[in-house]
Amino acid sequence: MAPRDLLRPFFVVGVAALFSSSCLAQNSYVHDTCLNSLDELYSLEKDADTKIQRSYKLCKYQSHKTGKINHNFNFVGRSLQIKSNLHVKCDEDGDMADDCVIKDGHLHIDGTEYFGSDEPATNVVFEGLTFQNTYKYSFWGTKPGNITFVNCNFAEHRRAKGIILLDYSNEENLGGELVVNFQNCKFMLNTYAGGGAFPSIITVNGKHNRVNIQNSIFENNNFEFNNTELDTNSFLIESSGSLSVHDSCFDNNAVGVSPIASYGSTAELSLSSNFGTRSKGGKCDFSSEFRTNEAFSNFSPTCQTYDATTCTALATPSPTAAPTAAPTVAPTTAPTTAPT
Repeated sequence: MAPRDLLRPFFVVGVAALFSSSCLAQNSYVHDTCLNSLDELYSLEKDADTKIQRSYKLCKYQSHKTGKINHNFNFVGRSLQIKSNLHVKCDEDGDMADDCVIKDGHLHIDGTEYFGSDEPATNVVFEGLTFQNTYKYSFWGTKPGNITFVNCNFAEHRRAKGIILLDYSNEENLGGELVVNFQNCKFMLNTYAGGGAFPSIITVNGKHNRVNIQNSIFENNNFEFNNTELDTNSFLIESSGSLSVHDSCFDNNAVGVSPIASYGSTAELSLSSNFGTRSKGGKCDFSSEFRTNEAFSNFSPTCQTYDATTCTALATPSPTAAPTAAPTVAPTTAPTTAPT
């Protein structure tokens, strides 16, 4: 069946970020102490100079509930708003095991122009954070930028309209892109919510959006549950933009069609060294590519299979040689664009 149109809710939201006016003359700013709340983050960032790199850490073993939209479409509470040169990590080491959890609410990470600045957001990094159980979106992006998630976990989303949605479109600016990178991330225990939700964890909606996934794990996700369109709308990742997935593992995921789907003659798909077990779709083992209108109308995709025999995302590389010097400090609905 043809892709259904994307519904864009119109929210007005308060946002979170970071900074100190005393540091505006510096090239970078590192906040020394960990933050106990998103309100603290908001207070530090509200007057930030986005040309300066700003680094912050959330205190470990704490959960932070994000805000909700009221009946007047005003956002009550906080969420994380992406701004250029922003780095937020979990405690000292950016370690997922330290349990810095962003949870509940209607939007965890705001990458839209609806709720804050419409300026592009580049050099944004979130490290070691867990994003859990959003009621609408965990990440929603509608403006250009470059955002990287390192060692993050997207887990236990059961009521989401769209867990991760890239939805930037600007036909006049052909060079503009929204790029989201996932490095050493996990996507675990997520379930399709039904009722018009996007039938995938990640939706890459249109040619101005790009997702790169490296060394990541998709495990125990169920996108058959609550799904009355298993044969045509059940995936882990859907893309009508650019998608690359490398050195990643798919274990025990329930999908009706295939873990990955790519739509349209201009869509880019790059896959290599991916391993799967108990994660085959009913139509294609790993990926379904619909490159023509005919292929989409007949639902007859080109299929790809997994090409790795082991899960490299779980491997711990051994050192190749002894250090030569002392260490130094290291600095859906389906997509709305039908195939053409």
